Amino acid sequence: MLPNNLNLRLWNIKGDVPEDLVGVYDVVHAGFFAFVLQLPDLEHVLDNLAKILNMDVSSLRLEKIKPDIQADTQLTLMKLFQGNDDRLCTAWVPELPKLLTKRGFADVERDAKGCPPYLALAFHECGLLATEVLARNKEGAGNNGVNVLKQMLDQAAKETRDGSNLAFTRYTFIGRKQ
Repeated sequence: MLPNNLNLRLWNIKGDVPEDLVGVYDVVHAGFFAFVLQLPDLEHVLDNLAKILNMDVSSLRLEKIKPDIQADTQLTLMKLFQGNDDRLCTAWVPELPKLLTKRGFADVERDAKGCPPYLALAFHECGLLATEVLARNKEGAGNNGVNVLKQMLDQAAKETRDGSNLAFTRYTFIGRKQ
């Protein structure tokens, strides 16, 4: 149950902005946009953000940071899932300041932070757990790829024990509506 001062609303950011949302937000956190938007969607979506904002904006990303530690299986797993879902290929995220400026935002700033070491392993293990759950959910489908995926997860777990983990960079973008 939601508090009285909070309600949920379904609106597709790719569609037109409902009149009652124009100019009502001071800050928009767009962290999950990286998982659902592709580059061709961005101009219209950024225009929509400008319409609903009174003022500001935010986002996320992934990289291998230590090449000397074995992580081949983990990178293969990431590529496997990226190949199945274009939403996981978010190369536009670091370029968002240019895109925001092009769409009329001013004083656009970008801050990129790596995951703090005390959280990096936990985030990585959550990703492996989610992958394992996906494999388990597909198990009854008779899919031969599930066995290969399970073997890859075992190897990824070994790489993790040997010191490897996927490190995510968190991007934060701030811009002012002119």
